[in-house]
Amino acid sequence: MMIPGRDADRATEQIAEDLRHLSVDQLAERALGGDRGVAKPLVTSDGQVFNLQPALKSRIGKSRRQRKKWQRRASRRKKGSRNRHKANRKASRYQQYEKNVRHDYAHQTSHHLVSNDHYDLYVFEDLKIRNMTKCPKAKRDANGQFLPNGRKAKAGLNRAILSSA
Repeated sequence: MMIPGRDADRATEQIAEDLRHLSVDQLAERALGGDRGVAKPLVTSDGQVFNLQPALKSRIGKSRRQRKKWQRRASRRKKGSRNRHKANRKASRYQQYEKNVRHDYAHQTSHHLVSNDHYDLYVFEDLKIRNMTKCPKAKRDANGQFLPNGRKAKAGLNRAILSSA
C-alpha cells in the first residue's frame, strides 16, 4: 500500500541526500531558478521564457467574451428554468476551456523543464497569491466620503495574476 505523503517524503529525502555531497558551486550549476510573472508566466535563470502561444491567448480571449455573453443571457432568463440552466452550462463550458488550457500549459512547461538532464534542483519563488490579490482598502476623507482607491485597476490586475498559468 502506497501512502502519498510518506512516499513524497522519502523521495525528497533521497534527492536531498544526492545533492548534499555537492559543493556550493556544483549545486549552483545544477540548479535552475524560475521567476513567475503576469506578462510572462515563467522566466528561468538561464534566460528561457515560457509563455502561452498567441493562438491560445486569442482563443482564451474569445472564450472569455463568450462566457460573459452567456452569463448575461442566463441572468435575463427566468430563475429555475431549463433555459437558464442551459445558459449557465454554456458559460461554465467556456470557463472550463480556459482552465484546461492553463493546466495543459503547466504540464507541458514542467515536462520541458524536468526533461533537461542538466538540472537537478528547481527553485521557484514562493508567491503569496492570496495576499497579492486582496481588495484595496476603502479610504475616507475628512467628511467621511469614500475616496477613489483604484479598485477597478486592482480588479484587472487580480484577474491577470489569477489567470497567469
